Amino acid sequence: MDLLDFDAQPLYYDDPLPDEVWALLDEAANAYSENGSDVPLAQAESLAPESLAVLVALYRNHFYRHRLQEAHAIGERALAVSAARLGWPVDWRLITPEQVAAQAAGETMTVLRFHLMVLKALGYLDLRLGRTAQGCAALEHLTKLDPKDRLGAGALLDATRLAMY
Repeated sequence: MDLLDFDAQPLYYDDPLPDEVWALLDEAANAYSENGSDVPLAQAESLAPESLAVLVALYRNHFYRHRLQEAHAIGERALAVSAARLGWPVDWRLITPEQVAAQAAGETMTVLRFHLMVLKALGYLDLRLGRTAQGCAALEHLTKLDPKDRLGAGALLDATRLAMY
């Protein structure tokens, strides 16, 4: 299984959304530099709370504004939504390499990659928030799910360990 080798499949932003939600996401993007993105993003979230496109927009807004705790909360929601789409438990510690391999062989590779990248983001945010043990645990688990380190969790974990010593 290679997480970088897959056929073209719909991505998270290909999910159908009402035009009103796309318009709000555009409004938020255009208002970002003036700190005006929060209101349209909240409106988009209220209309499409399970949309991965909306959750990614919220996550990026919080992350790039250095509101890391809020970004982490959105990441947890994105992880729950993608876990549901994969038929997996919300608790990432319960996911096995065998489940990843089974999903990779199916039609859900882009959701699988999204899910694993969110787990990496949550691990990174935990590290940034000073929750080193929690962040390292998430990244270590991801290295078991992605033994070729195609998503870079192992490299991030190695850099974290070097920085700690």
